[in-house]
Amino acid sequence: MNILKLKVSIDDKEIKVPQGYTVLQACELAGIFIPRFCYHADLSVAGNCRMCLVAVAGSPKLVASCMMPVSDNMHIFTDSQSVRKAQQGVMEHLLINHPLDCPICDQGGECDLQDQAQYFGTTHGRFLGIKRAVEDKDIGPFIKTVMTRCIHCTRCIRFASEIAGISILGTFGRGRATEVGTYVEKLFRSEISGNVIDLCPVGALTSKPSAFSARSWESKKINSVDFFDGMCCPLTYEVRGVEIFRVLPLKRTSQSNWISDKARFAFDGVAFQRLSTPLLLSNVNMRLEQMNWSTAFQLAKIDLAFSTKNLFCLGNLVDVYSMSMTYTNFLKQGGACWILHFPFFWLNIDFRSKFLYNDRYENLKDKEVCLLINCNPKKEGAVFYGYLKQRITEGSLTVYQVGSQCDTSFISLGSSVYSLVCLLEGRHAFCKAILSAKTLTIVKGLSLNQRQDSFNIDFLIDKMINTLFPSNQEQFKYLDLNVKEKCNVFHSYSNTASAMDMAIHNPFSNMILGKTFFDNGFFTGFDSFFTKPLSNMVLSNIYYTGHHYDVGASVARVILPSPSFFEKKSIALDMQGSAFKLEAIYNFSKSSKETIASSLPFLV
Repeated sequence: MNILKLKVSIDDKEIKVPQGYTVLQACELAGIFIPRFCYHADLSVAGNCRMCLVAVAGSPKLVASCMMPVSDNMHIFTDSQSVRKAQQGVMEHLLINHPLDCPICDQGGECDLQDQAQYFGTTHGRFLGIKRAVEDKDIGPFIKTVMTRCIHCTRCIRFASEIAGISILGTFGRGRATEVGTYVEKLFRSEISGNVIDLCPVGALTSKPSAFSARSWESKKINSVDFFDGMCCPLTYEVRGVEIFRVLPLKRTSQSNWISDKARFAFDGVAFQRLSTPLLLSNVNMRLEQMNWSTAFQLAKIDLAFSTKNLFCLGNLVDVYSMSMTYTNFLKQGGACWILHFPFFWLNIDFRSKFLYNDRYENLKDKEVCLLINCNPKKEGAVFYGYLKQRITEGSLTVYQVGSQCDTSFISLGSSVYSLVCLLEGRHAFCKAILSAKTLTIVKGLSLNQRQDSFNIDFLIDKMINTLFPSNQEQFKYLDLNVKEKCNVFHSYSNTASAMDMAIHNPFSNMILGKTFFDNGFFTGFDSFFTKPLSNMVLSNIYYTGHHYDVGASVARVILPSPSFFEKKSIALDMQGSAFKLEAIYNFSKSSKETIASSLPFLV
């Protein structure tokens, strides 16, 4: 698509910018920094801080560059005397009521107000009155508020209403009495609420769990991904010693800057109540007793030598390296061995397009309709939910949902299987609305394949896709090319795609487990089997490998400690099938092994 280019002069430097750009975006394209507080690329334009004022030829007054669209042959001046005086005046006005507590502020060293006051501000102020004070608000356990520092940029307000989908924050009062708050005492209940900490340009909103713990320049920064999200959002872990004290989004152009609260704060639980030594359940007093690693491996060697039926299960947060070691080493033991990652009654893993999110995330901005089938992005993928809410707020996307409704802005087509079958067979009332859409994306939740009738549902989904997107290449219809990039499978965790690539997902596992007696069960971070029993199977010995005493460890005879996903080099796959090479963030437990699979080749 050809985009019209406009000629613009910025400080006597001529450039060409796409039509529809604002003056601020044109200045960024020219490499000129314009100070701003209220503007953010992923939020709507407010234009209330007035810090981004520039001079435009022919305009009697200065204009806000974040709101002013460019026009052909426009002449812009960003460094004139009038612009400098305006920036100094706005900065002086913002500092009138701002407290002088920078030495104890957690935003110190990363504060936009500090940086811009030093460069765009004056050397002294003319205000001699008494500074105002504002009462702090309690909006949850994650966000610490110091509202006296607030400069009313309204970034948090726009994020709450446009991205998080809850209009909990707002402004009340006028002039000097203006405040940002909830009006009625209320908690900020959202899966992505912690992003307002990054959005706040001053120290009004900071992280409550890491308050007064460290400074940003004291930490070592390690790039990684979000293990708790199928999108594998890029993150920056800030480590001090052997402790993670903060998690931030790693900004990149292909994805926006939001991360979930689970990714931001879940690291705190990994460091406490860890399994540190191998444990054996005593047959005498039925208590767990400590043992060394050589004894533990000797027990595993004996049990594997005299068994013919072994069950090996891997949890959702197991990395690719552990999956590969388990898959290659345990299958050498002989006998009847089954590898199980997560139970599914039916799952087609012959083609990657059957279990991956085939489209690109940024293509959502070009879609008119999104159909969610048994997918709850608010709980399964909070960042993807933020994408959808942002497009809905812009008015460019309509979301239809089949399944439990997670948001009132999504149009519910029913929550029963009958509604889904009616939709897939073309008998639903909203079929015409879906057919009339010029661009459509379909997102299917992976939990749909846990149903016993998932084979029939998948068949109907493929039939509907072939009707909506007919393929003219008849000779390729058996290669699954007509389905590719039309149906996107949504994953709740990382590395689910890697298990499918290695064929660890066995569609017949449920039928096997229900009728088979297993001599040994080896569970690596696998607890869903015990919380949701699949059958009445019998296990004589259970080996549990994990970093915490979870549900699986409570029924195990042998418990082997292992490092968490933060503590080892690994590879992660997102739900698009892209691989990320990860470094160990820190080394917490020296007494744990990688997995039992990595040591078995030397023992058996």
